[in-house]
Order: sequence, then structure tokens, then C-alpha cells
Amino acid sequence: MNTRGGKELIRRIEPRIPTAVPVNCRPFASSHTGRSSHGVMRNFSGGGLYIETCRAVRAGTTLIVRIIHFPCGWTDSLPEHGPRTICLAEVKWQKQLPGGPVPRYGIGLRHW
Repeated sequence: MNTRGGKELIRRIEPRIPTAVPVNCRPFASSHTGRSSHGVMRNFSGGGLYIETCRAVRAGTTLIVRIIHFPCGWTDSLPEHGPRTICLAEVKWQKQLPGGPVPRYGIGLRHW
């Protein structure tokens, strides 16, 4: 077990690829209710992604996450597996981000 400052460090199985791609997400529910929210995917890997949005979401919530726009030629420079254009993902954690007049949240997601 590796620690830093008394906290256990989590080693990622797959490296994170930094990005700044616009996304839309909403809770996955059979009633199709739930407000959607726009955000930005800041990084991704084969097992998950990190997005920033203005809506708080509880850990354990399942979201439908859809990439709105890929920059031209962007996927050509990616490793074998690029990000999924649409996926179901479980919220593993969320934190409020500092600064700015409008609250923003960082959300860690694991997709299937």
C-alpha cells in the first residue's frame, strides 16, 4: 500500500487521457425524467471519465453521458480506444470546485 500524507494512493489500471470535450449528461431512469446538464469531459480512460458540470449528482447515480462534439482530427491522435460517444456511467464521487460565481462540480464516473 502506498501512502502520501496519511492517505492511501489509488493506482489507476489505465492511464487518463486529458481532453476538453463538451458533453451532455442526465440521470438514467425508466421514467425518462431528470434534467440534463452540459459539461466538459476533462479526461478519460478505458474504464471511466472525469467531467465538470454545474449540476451536483450523488454518488451511485447512473448517468447517460453523450459527447456533443469531437474536435476535427482529434481521435486520430488517441490510443487504440478513444472515448465512447455515448455511455451509461456510475457516479463514483463528486466534489464542488472552487471559484466562480456559479457552482461547478467535478464528477468521477465509471462506465460499463
